Amino acid sequence: MNNFLFVLVISILTPSILLSQVRSIDAWESGVKLGMSNYQGDLVREHFNILESNPGIEIYLRYFYDYNLAFHGSFSFAFLTGDDRNYSQTEDPGRYDRGLRFENQVYLFNFRLDYFPLLKKKQRYINVDLPWQPYFGLGLGLNFNDPELINQNPNRIPKFTQKESPVINSQFSAGIKYYVSDLLSIAVESVWNIGYSDKLDGYVFKDTNDIYMFHGVVLSVSLEEIFRPYRRRFW
Repeated sequence: MNNFLFVLVISILTPSILLSQVRSIDAWESGVKLGMSNYQGDLVREHFNILESNPGIEIYLRYFYDYNLAFHGSFSFAFLTGDDRNYSQTEDPGRYDRGLRFENQVYLFNFRLDYFPLLKKKQRYINVDLPWQPYFGLGLGLNFNDPELINQNPNRIPKFTQKESPVINSQFSAGIKYYVSDLLSIAVESVWNIGYSDKLDGYVFKDTNDIYMFHGVVLSVSLEEIFRPYRRRFW
């Protein structure tokens, strides 16, 4: 809990600190992402299991360094689950007999570099000629987590939860952004988070990195438009 509070405070204060140090904010935007998280690890067999999809949320701040590159800082929450009993005894007897389930709340503080290949110098940041803008991102962060491993087979020797927090996290993202107006934009985004630990599910089996996805819709506002009335007064 202390780790979560620390990350939350930093994520709230960072935008204020950064904005206080710049004189022009025409390249800044902020927003929220709402979507579904999905775990990929030892307790699921498929790359995507709809039964273990759970809600997630992210708040972020993005600064456009130029017309193609942007710095993206974010704080996100994801609820991860996985269950051997998603598979019947006939379908996968080994998993069914193992009978493990886990639940984990993951808080991620992440820094990412985004690349917008179609933005050009003649198209200002907000007033773009092409309203649809694809982008790709590569990031690095820390996730704070607290898994709980649940034994569902009373005939087996119980497994004890193995924990590791914080965990270094790599992030790969891809999305497409639509500029609704000068103020508002909306995007559909997919993110893959690779935790450099096999303990996000509380269980070490193959000693490989656990992965979770976070797909969703991003709502963004231009800080240029919000602060435009105050620029001549204060800057």
